Amino acid sequence: MKVALSILIGWCLFVALVFGFIFDYFSSSFYSIGPSPTLYIIGINYYVDTWFKYSWFIIYVFTQSFIVTLAGDSIYPWINAVVLNPQAKHIEMSKQSAFCITNLMYLTFNVLTLFSTGISMSQLGFFISSTCGSMIAGAIISAKCLMKKEIKVEEKLENVV
Repeated sequence: MKVALSILIGWCLFVALVFGFIFDYFSSSFYSIGPSPTLYIIGINYYVDTWFKYSWFIIYVFTQSFIVTLAGDSIYPWINAVVLNPQAKHIEMSKQSAFCITNLMYLTFNVLTLFSTGISMSQLGFFISSTCGSMIAGAIISAKCLMKKEIKVEEKLENVV
């Protein structure tokens, strides 16, 4: 797992360097922070030219990413472990309720994506705010789950004999 993560991080750095320096992506208006007369939300062409508008969008993308990650990290494991797992033979609610929860989750996330993707892809500041919201929610959920875990230490061979 550590090797795969290292490869993924290395690839991310490589792509950022190639696109950033060779193709000069870092000179685009996306890589700026703050309101601007040329900053608009992709998809709706709404201009974000005041600090009030900019602050509202920063708070919005942070909060939405936080809520979506918190909900997703809480509900998706149940969907995968219980609803979609063919080995799980029992469920603690009606099949209709499980069906509705599962599909409403997907529908809700897709609808919310309509309101956030263009914003998050319009400027680095929005992207960073969105990413921070997700990272903080993910850290809360994973820390909460990890606190309940025990580390399994393998016995050394000489202790067994």
